[in-house]
Amino acid sequence: MFSRQQTTLALAACLALAGLVSAVRAADSDVLATVDGKPITEGDVRKLVQGKLISIESEMYDAKKEGVDALIMQRLLEKEAKAKGVSVDALLETEIAAKVSEPTSAEVESLYEQAKDRIEKPIEEVREALVQHLRNARIEAMRETYVGRLRSQAKVSIKIKPPVVNVPGTGPTRGPANAPITIIEFSDFQCPYCSRAEQAVEQVLSTYKDKVRLVFRDYPLGFHPFAQKAAEAARCAGDQGKYWEYHGTLFKNQQALQQSDLEKYAADLKLDSEKFKTCLTSDKYAEAVQKDVEVGNSVGVNGTPAFFINGRFISGAVPFENFQEIIDDILKEKGAAS
Repeated sequence: MFSRQQTTLALAACLALAGLVSAVRAADSDVLATVDGKPITEGDVRKLVQGKLISIESEMYDAKKEGVDALIMQRLLEKEAKAKGVSVDALLETEIAAKVSEPTSAEVESLYEQAKDRIEKPIEEVREALVQHLRNARIEAMRETYVGRLRSQAKVSIKIKPPVVNVPGTGPTRGPANAPITIIEFSDFQCPYCSRAEQAVEQVLSTYKDKVRLVFRDYPLGFHPFAQKAAEAARCAGDQGKYWEYHGTLFKNQQALQQSDLEKYAADLKLDSEKFKTCLTSDKYAEAVQKDVEVGNSVGVNGTPAFFINGRFISGAVPFENFQEIIDDILKEKGAAS
């Protein structure tokens, strides 16, 4: 469970971020500075740094939610320990630690094989550390399950709400226009984390079917030299009705995104090669791709992948369960449970 120090730090972060946000929530007409008598207003500044402000609000919510979850867990464990007439530490020892099985040699060796390039030491030198890592992972998983069961049996009501960002939903789409859930994804075809996120996105679409609409927006990162052209190429494929097929091909071939590769993928999909090449070399979609980047910057995106689920922000290649939690919550609010 969270230690008392961890809980205090989480709440302190909430207060610090709350101070930052409250400091910028003034009226748009408030004057923050003047130049030769001409005012610079709160509204002027907000337009310029809107993306940063949105990021701060998201961080504040995440910190506050972490603190709330920590306190909920603490109180549930204290309640259960009191009911059993033991301390919280004794409860955790009996219900969790004592029930965790010891990692087998095969499991330790498998973990070592997965990580040996990073470890760079013989297995015997790190065996105990690997055993402890596996043991801790099992304890954490069992604790989450145990606390989840206590939580389901208690009357827990969370009142804090995440910030909701208004993100323009234009771009290639999958799913019905009237779906109750719209996921707007900002992504980069050369980003390995974006490729990894595709599995979770596909699971969301197959699980929720007509309840979800996906909108894909490009956010090629500056240090990925082939991402911009790959994004343009996907749009060129879209001119011939093969956007999503080409989209999938790019994510499966992230190590080969030079122009010759892009042209080959078009040929493999039986596109008109001359039309495709003309589209790609003319920079037809260069400005449109950069417009997506500008929109992403304006709503707080600073890395990929980034998702907005009905305006609720998720950053990174998170598992399906992270999407599921938010989608189920929104569907419940709308009375359209899956």
